[in-house]
Parts: sequence; C-alpha cells; structure tokens
Amino acid sequence: MGGKTSTASKSKYNAKTYERLVLNLRIDSPQSKQAIEAAAQAAGESTTAYVVEAVRRRMEQEQQDK
Repeated sequence: MGGKTSTASKSKYNAKTYERLVLNLRIDSPQSKQAIEAAAQAAGESTTAYVVEAVRRRMEQEQQDK
C-alpha cells in the first residue's frame, strides 16, 4: 500500500501528462499568491483552475482583438 512503486508510478504519469508553470509573485503586489488563492476560493475554484481560466479568457480576448 502506497510504497516506492506507487510514488514512482505517479511521478512517471505526472511527468508524461502534465506540464509545470512556475510563477514568481511579489508578496506586496495586489496579485500576490494569497490574494489569488482568496479570489479562487471565493469563486469556488482551485487556484490552478482559477489561474487557467483567467489565462484562457485573456488569450481568447486577444484573439478577438486581432
């Protein structure tokens, strides 16, 4: 139950399935990690879902502006 093989399998799956994007946010910025997490929680979404949706909307808007 949940040993080395399980962790290795999960890591292999995650490496094959997902990409990572690291954001560096200033603590004193209005868009701090804490502010984004609070906004996501207020929207009833995970932080990842909240950020991905914001990016999707921006990209969509930029396509319409062309």
